[in-house]
Amino acid sequence: MKLSKKTLLLIGSGILGIFLLLIVLKIAGLGETFRIIFKIRLIDFLTIVFLTFLQFFLSVVLIKIILCSFGYNIPLFDLFPQRAAMFAISYLTPFASIGGEPFIAFLFKKKYKIPYKITFSSFLIEFVFRLTITTFLIGLGILILATGFSFPAQILISFIIIFFLIVGFLSFFYLYFFKKSILKTWFGHLKLEQIGFIKNNLEHLKYIEEKIGDFLKNKFSILILSLFFSFLIIFTIFWRYKLIFLAFGLQPSFIDLLLIFTVENLATFTPIPSALGITESAQAILFSLLNFGIPVGVAFVLVGRAATLLLVFYGLLILPYLGIKEFNNLFSKNSNKEELY
Repeated sequence: MKLSKKTLLLIGSGILGIFLLLIVLKIAGLGETFRIIFKIRLIDFLTIVFLTFLQFFLSVVLIKIILCSFGYNIPLFDLFPQRAAMFAISYLTPFASIGGEPFIAFLFKKKYKIPYKITFSSFLIEFVFRLTITTFLIGLGILILATGFSFPAQILISFIIIFFLIVGFLSFFYLYFFKKSILKTWFGHLKLEQIGFIKNNLEHLKYIEEKIGDFLKNKFSILILSLFFSFLIIFTIFWRYKLIFLAFGLQPSFIDLLLIFTVENLATFTPIPSALGITESAQAILFSLLNFGIPVGVAFVLVGRAATLLLVFYGLLILPYLGIKEFNNLFSKNSNKEELY
């Protein structure tokens, strides 16, 4: 049976990830790594799992809020497993935070008659919120790394306040006064309109952009509520980090947690399923620099993965019941293109 290029890429990147994981486990010491992991009490691990599912539940509430703003009210009881299936697909494909969106768009169209463009607009809006906060924290983390952790507390707080004021001003300046289309302007400057996929779908992409712009400009109360839930999600992530440290008998600083968050998010941009091996390697280096030690860094990632994999396993279990075969048949046959909009 001949394998497609995408399948070969997935298999090859997965093998690379496993190879990197084995190398970092060899360096850290398998025995020492698992000695640290087994320090965790069952109640602590169950709490870490709870926080993982809580973080996910908050992301489900966030997408529900955005969909409701477009006039589509999906019950949380239905949305949770559908989003879990999307997460499972994304986690196991290259680039660990994206990949399952087409499947959930198919589900929404099939079950709730939500147009594909509305679904993708909603997920892009959610992505913008998540990316905005994450980018700020990553930028702050990189800045702290670059300056060798030399920020006094007062300067650090001042920098955070000034940064938010600048970003807020520029955002509202663009939303209310800058009338040109981002896609039209930048696609023109960069000659991206000549690329086949963009050329064929430019009108659909512009429609999605209009929906996002309308949401940001005309739904201010929903915008604030969405940002609030985005912050709650980030807070839950930091809370989980803290709990893993405490389970190891260690006490991290906020700066430590921020740098770990930075490295973890940068690792997800690598084209390896679930950033396997990359995350362990990067965190091992960081934990060594923070004087926690390489084994602690690897153990930290593996404990987080164990909790996340329970959610992934749940998502994979329900995929057959949600219609994954029908989805694959629809897209593999490349049927009526109008069905996709």
